[in-house]
Amino acid sequence: MDVVGAFNFSYRIFQTRTEMLCYFKTVYEHLGPEGVFFLDAFGGYSAPKEVKEEMTFKGFTYVWDQARYYPVTGIMQTHIHFKFPDGSKLQKAFSYEWRLWTLPELHELLLEAGFHNPTIRFQYFDDDGEGLGIWYPDTHGQASSTWIANITAEI
Repeated sequence: MDVVGAFNFSYRIFQTRTEMLCYFKTVYEHLGPEGVFFLDAFGGYSAPKEVKEEMTFKGFTYVWDQARYYPVTGIMQTHIHFKFPDGSKLQKAFSYEWRLWTLPELHELLLEAGFHNPTIRFQYFDDDGEGLGIWYPDTHGQASSTWIANITAEI
């Protein structure tokens, strides 16, 4: 393959270093000589908080529920709920148990799996806090309550 993508934080189901390294090595082994691995990541100092956030859309409200976080393991339990205008609710429509991996951990694991030049990119935002869809490489990042990053790793 030329490209492998692991988006929507799906790879975070691998909760131990051994599992994640095995996954990254498997991706590496199946990429062609000029292959690229794409991942997304999230974090920030509010990432491990146990909170509920609501976003209202036409016809429903989406509820992101960070229900539990265990600091010793980095494991978090999260849920997605829905609320509807008629008062009905869909509780735990989706539930996840995953590890809140840090960028240094992911960077180190990608290198250990054999990838070259893992690059972390953050998004530019306008003055109103809206993402502009433009991503820039950053070797340090900024301390913020939440962030989303894209990572590329090359063969």
